Amino acid sequence: MFVLCWNSHVDFLGDLYAFGSNTFWKECEDVEALIKPLMVVSFRLQHDQNTMANVMMNYGAIFLAFYNHPENALLMPCIENRWHDCEQPLFILAFFLHPRLHSMFKKIVNKTPLTSLGQLRKFAIFYYTPFIDEDIGQLRDKVLQWWETGSPAYGVADLEELAGPLHLWDFIKFVFKGSHLARLALVILSIITNTTTCEHLFSELVQIHTARRNRLKPDKVKKLSIVR
Repeated sequence: MFVLCWNSHVDFLGDLYAFGSNTFWKECEDVEALIKPLMVVSFRLQHDQNTMANVMMNYGAIFLAFYNHPENALLMPCIENRWHDCEQPLFILAFFLHPRLHSMFKKIVNKTPLTSLGQLRKFAIFYYTPFIDEDIGQLRDKVLQWWETGSPAYGVADLEELAGPLHLWDFIKFVFKGSHLARLALVILSIITNTTTCEHLFSELVQIHTARRNRLKPDKVKKLSIVR
């Protein structure tokens, strides 16, 4: 319609005839199908509450989108190479320890060499030692118990009704004193996955420390940002 209405205009450029081509719009649809999952994931990962488990879930969404794309032969090596560069055990452990993703994780148990129970135990011990201390206690047994039931101790019900994974594990740590698995989960699921909070803070500081208020001391700017 655009081409039909304006092709006789003196300023109508030859390149604009592309808007009247079905091939052009078909290629636009293909490009949209390619970038749409990337845009959706980028939006999802802006949330402050995201954990490494959420990153892995969204990575999986990109994988499926690329796998089903007509140009998957070109796209799949890109995502495989990117995954190869990631610290895979840490992502898998975060996925495993996320309470609301436990049932989903069980679907991939033993599907790959990295998702077997033996590997999960090794990952837990590997990260517990540098992050917390060398006393692993009953960590191996608790990993098995979480893998089987989704709860580090029998008789605990409705834990998923708590606000989020960190609240859940914090509750477990409080109820079961010295829970090694809870301590590990709190560390793993607390790892920051984006810079959204910092970007929000910088945007807010720009509104506080303006050209007219450029003599504010850092301490006062910090206090004003808290008040706002």
